[in-house]
Amino acid sequence: MKRSSRLAFWRRVAALVGLGVIVAFVGLEANLRLFGGPIEIFNPLNGFHDGDALLGWRGLPSIQRRFHRDEFDVLVVHDEDGFRLPDPPRPAEAQRNLLVLGDSIVWGWGVEQGEVVTDRLQRELAPDVAVFNRGVNAFSTGQELLLLQEEVQRRRYETIVVVVSRTDLGDNADRKEHRPGFDLEGEALVPRNQPAPSTMKNPVERFIDDHSRAVHFLSWQLAAWKSFWRGPNWVREAFPEEDPEARTLPGYAVTGRLLREIVSVGAAHGAHVVLAFATTALDTEESCLDAGLRELVQQVARLTSAGFVDLAAPLREAARAGTEVRFPVDEHWNPTGHRLAAEALLPALASETK
Repeated sequence: MKRSSRLAFWRRVAALVGLGVIVAFVGLEANLRLFGGPIEIFNPLNGFHDGDALLGWRGLPSIQRRFHRDEFDVLVVHDEDGFRLPDPPRPAEAQRNLLVLGDSIVWGWGVEQGEVVTDRLQRELAPDVAVFNRGVNAFSTGQELLLLQEEVQRRRYETIVVVVSRTDLGDNADRKEHRPGFDLEGEALVPRNQPAPSTMKNPVERFIDDHSRAVHFLSWQLAAWKSFWRGPNWVREAFPEEDPEARTLPGYAVTGRLLREIVSVGAAHGAHVVLAFATTALDTEESCLDAGLRELVQQVARLTSAGFVDLAAPLREAARAGTEVRFPVDEHWNPTGHRLAAEALLPALASETK
């Protein structure tokens, strides 16, 4: 066979393969639209968020998608501002506003609508208090400070709860360019990566994200496969040592300073701040890392007259008694964990919201 004939043959083969891929993709898209239900998301930072110059990323507004992993398959709904839609709704005639800041724990990783800690608080505090969930996946304390500065310009909050978790120590030292943060020079917070380089999806990517169920389906399959081979090692990646001392970590000092700044911003706008220590490591005995972080949060509360709530204690007590309070693999709180956290917060908030 001459070279020109072989080239023509392989071109026809490539064209047929390409046509087959297109037909299969269109068929998959049509089938998912007819029978697939809401879009499935494996990685929430890709499926529930988009880039943002101020915060690095924030939630996509007005979406309803399934967050599906081996441990759970739940429906997640965002409001028009890109945060978890409250269930029950906030009372229209509330006398006071309560703001809750945090990372994936507050956002409600793996937890259905109506079961998030803020939803449980809203049921107990209505109709006098409106609870605003401003948890965002993978947020650092620095990003929470930036979000707080935005929020206090939008509405008045009488009480602000900041949920501090062990991943904050690593995230506050994270120097990846897409994450805005702060360096500490003496006692001064020096902005870093502000504004953050744009990671927003371009118009084509946004159209695909909004309209192609097949792309989301294939992305979910690929992410699930990668996760299977990678294994549940996210905690080990965040903290290479098995149980480091908190104060030895690069993010320790700046975390304390950021918490003090959050309290200061809240006070400047007439709000009282409650610092809530949380953890997903609920072994029988408290780790050195968690003990050090808890002591840091307590110290900031004493120095600033902020409130303090230990959310880890009741969850650890329940875990000791054999109650499952977290998802086994990724260690986020399950619905029971969210219920216990809400019950631990209520006494402090009841006095704050009278």
